[in-house]
Amino acid sequence: MFGSFLGKLFGADVPTAAYKTTDLYSDIRSKILALKSEKPTDTDATRAIAVLIELGLPQAVVTLVSYDDGGASMYFSSGGGIIGAGELPHPEARAASLKLTAAAPSFVSLMTKTEKFPLPQINHTRFYIVTPKGVYTVEVRSDDLAANNSPLFPFYLLGDKLITQIRLIDEASQKAKAPSKGS
Repeated sequence: MFGSFLGKLFGADVPTAAYKTTDLYSDIRSKILALKSEKPTDTDATRAIAVLIELGLPQAVVTLVSYDDGGASMYFSSGGGIIGAGELPHPEARAASLKLTAAAPSFVSLMTKTEKFPLPQINHTRFYIVTPKGVYTVEVRSDDLAANNSPLFPFYLLGDKLITQIRLIDEASQKAKAPSKGS
C-alpha cells in the first residue's frame, strides 16, 4: 500500500525531532486547508472541497490532496511533490480523485471539526476534509489502517488508489525524461 512505497522514498530511521518542513510546503498546505467554496450560498456542511490524507513517515510527511474538480497532487514536507495529476491527460488519476472527494461526506461523522491543522505523528495517518462549513480531521495509527482495523479503511483505500495513479504518472514522466540508450 502507499506506506510501503513512500517508506522506501524516505528510509526507515525514526527521527526524534519534529518534522522539518519547507516554507513552500507549509504555504501550499495552509492555502489548501483554507479553501472556501466558490459558491457563497453553498451550505452543504459535508461536501468536500478538498481532501488531504497525510502520512507521517519516519523522515517526512507525505500529503495527498484531492480536489472536488478532480485535481490531485502529492507534496512532501521535506520539499518537492507531484502536481497536476488529476489534469488531462491523466483520466485515471482524475477519476480516482473524484471518487475520493465524492466519498468524503460518508466519513465526516468520524471526524472532528477543527481550526488547528497539525501534521500527523510518525507512523500515523491524518485525514482532513475541507467543506464549505469548515475543516474536519481525524488521525489514526497507520498500522491500524493497513490492517483494516479502522472504519476509515475504505477511505484510506480510495487514497491508496489515487497514490497509485500519481506514482504511475511520475514513473512514466521519469522514464520519458531519461536519455534513451544509444544517444
